[in-house]
Amino acid sequence: MTDTTSTAAQNARAATRAQQARYQPLRADVLTDPYPAYAHLRRESPVLWDLRFGWLVFGFDGVAGGLRNPRLSARRPGPGDPIPRILQSVVDEVRYVRSVQGQWLLCADPPRHTRLRAALGPAFSPRSAEDLRVRIESLVDDLLDRVAATERFDVIADLAYPLPATIIAELLGVPIGDLDRFKCWSDDIAGSFTLSPETMHRAHDALRELTAYVADLATPQVVDHGLLSIAHGHGTAPELDHDELVAQSVMLLFAGHETTTNLIGNGILALLRHPTQRERLRSEPGLIGSAVEELLRFDSPTQATFRSVAEDFELHGQSLRKSEPVLLMLGSANHDPSQFIDPDVLDITRADNRHLAFSQGPHFCLGAALARLEGQIAIGRTIQRFPELQLADDPPTWRPNVFLRGLESLNVTISSTRTQSPTTRS
Repeated sequence: MTDTTSTAAQNARAATRAQQARYQPLRADVLTDPYPAYAHLRRESPVLWDLRFGWLVFGFDGVAGGLRNPRLSARRPGPGDPIPRILQSVVDEVRYVRSVQGQWLLCADPPRHTRLRAALGPAFSPRSAEDLRVRIESLVDDLLDRVAATERFDVIADLAYPLPATIIAELLGVPIGDLDRFKCWSDDIAGSFTLSPETMHRAHDALRELTAYVADLATPQVVDHGLLSIAHGHGTAPELDHDELVAQSVMLLFAGHETTTNLIGNGILALLRHPTQRERLRSEPGLIGSAVEELLRFDSPTQATFRSVAEDFELHGQSLRKSEPVLLMLGSANHDPSQFIDPDVLDITRADNRHLAFSQGPHFCLGAALARLEGQIAIGRTIQRFPELQLADDPPTWRPNVFLRGLESLNVTISSTRTQSPTTRS
């Protein structure tokens, strides 16, 4: 890198520091509604250097292009990579968390990513998801039955979490009775994305405990059942060794419900705040497919995804250098007016809705088909069954997280005397 280039890069970063102060993802007002901040940054600094996170990319074209760009790697920082100053007090914990997450499919590049995806993909194909429809419908109806006689319930605790967590646990062959433990571990692992010493320490402990739990289950006694059936391949799919199996199972137990929990919670909240759209969906239940796509776009469960620069390149006049971290801001891209007409308007009939909520390219979400199906059934049946559903707490509390957008709870009230039973039972 020449002195001229280095100076230019330094000047560019210095010029963005004033803008950086305007991006405070964990500030209360931004947690509640990040989209005005995104709109400002798309206009003023579509590619922004942030001392805490690295490069932030806000525009649709930059994010979509970055998801497919081989010069951006999904690999997480390794043992020799620098650790942010704020995390120096928990350096050992950071290295462990990075090492575990670095084994996940989410954090792999080809050819390793290609092999892992081939091993796991058949279990999460659209056909495999459809095979679970009857089970998902039955579980949703059971969960709604439990709250039907109450005046108030928590959409997150009573529906949005137990539905996908139960399904992924059943798929992997782990005890359903341990769901409360999974929830605690998952919450602590997700906390690592806030980049604070306290949350990184909890994430370290949670990953250690969850990894040990999964390793104990991955024994020869459960060969060809649930968890280990993935290790032995699906037809022509490659097999996974024991360590790979444990790592991917940990990833699935964590990521296998996070996106769907947030989709259901964020989606029901959006419909409650847009009663015209909710009533349109109630009167035309066949719109549930396009409604879920719009809810995914409108308040994306995953707001950002991590990459690192594998090879120097230029983006929007900025010089991105090898090994620098990059956050591709999916939530911002999904509100870019260059891609979506009236992006801040919720329209469950929106056509040509090519959002990035599930990423794009090689790292397109492995469980997208399952998440869509669970979201359609859970949101559709809740809206139909409880026509007088209303927010009990407004505004609700959002989880403090840069990457994952979800609610701590979503308390709602229902009119039990008018609760409608499901039209069909599976």
